[in-house]
Amino acid sequence: MMKNAIVYAAWRSVLVALCALIFTCVPVTAEFRTLVNKEGKKIRTELISKQDGKVTFRLRSGARKTYTVDISSLSKADQEFLQDWQPDGGGEVGGDDAGDDDSGADDVDDGVSDGPKSLYPKTKQEIRSTVREILKTKDRSGEFREEQKATNMLNVYRYLCGVPHKVKMDSKLNGHCEEAAMACLKKGGLSHDLGHYTNKCNLSSMGDVEASVAQYINDAGANNRERRGHRRWCLNPPMDKTGFGSGGSQYSAMWAMDGAGDGSRVKTWSYPGAGYFPKEYMHGTAWSFYMKGKVPPKDKIEISIFKLRKSPEKKISSNAEVEGRDIGVKYVFAYGNTINFEPKDFEAGDRGVYWVRITGGGLREGYVVEFF
Repeated sequence: MMKNAIVYAAWRSVLVALCALIFTCVPVTAEFRTLVNKEGKKIRTELISKQDGKVTFRLRSGARKTYTVDISSLSKADQEFLQDWQPDGGGEVGGDDAGDDDSGADDVDDGVSDGPKSLYPKTKQEIRSTVREILKTKDRSGEFREEQKATNMLNVYRYLCGVPHKVKMDSKLNGHCEEAAMACLKKGGLSHDLGHYTNKCNLSSMGDVEASVAQYINDAGANNRERRGHRRWCLNPPMDKTGFGSGGSQYSAMWAMDGAGDGSRVKTWSYPGAGYFPKEYMHGTAWSFYMKGKVPPKDKIEISIFKLRKSPEKKISSNAEVEGRDIGVKYVFAYGNTINFEPKDFEAGDRGVYWVRITGGGLREGYVVEFF
């Protein structure tokens, strides 16, 4: 009881400090994560180090003060994540400059060799390093505004899903998006029929533009289940520029209608992306597969997802027996260049190696997704 009281007191002090802070924009120098304790309380953090079953972090607001809590006091998903997480540069914590070393030190080797390049296009270290670099990108004026943070987050998802990830933030489009968000605020609801560029944007009920990107990628809700159109626009290969705008504490918009870039080299892509995929970027239970051309009707498509015992050493042919457990697929919808599907036995945050097989209507696709 005494230990639980101490843990609760530590967590309470973090929450009190969070409420008292004035938020400022700071460059990303470590890994950001929303931690959840066993009581369900959430806090947005910048992870710094872990040692002896404890994790040390700062508040994501940019405050210099650090906090340390028992990893065992956190949710199961956070405990699993922190089991594999390695801090940059060995995770040493010193004075006020701790965690601000930008020398480019790479991740600690996790002792597991990466899979074959044909199935795993990016190594784990490449993913960790590239995600950090994307999240540190500033706008042309050297600022690190919320709109740029949101653009960076969009580029992270694009990178992980295998499409060009150098989408640029456009100030003019930011203005259009703010106009769209304010139109929704005035109406008191979301609609693409309000004028004010609402028909050109992804729209969100939250005012936090950076957090809205994960909401678009998740694309939850019964009205989004078939098409997952917000996700589809976020991962559109030829997107070259975007904008974000907020209505304040409620409503925000992301410019979606841009195709000025070159996405011609991308033949297929997916969410979650093929190969290694950080499980903290998997939201919900809906998966998507995209291709350059039109997909067959859903009644022609057969999808199987197998949870493998180990990472595959080579591609599994479409008619080969798979050494793994078929976790089932409970929902499929196909339109345009998109197939959306939902595994039966899968939850966001699950670890494991999955083989996706899509056949029928001329398709013979297979790829691995390994969450880490």
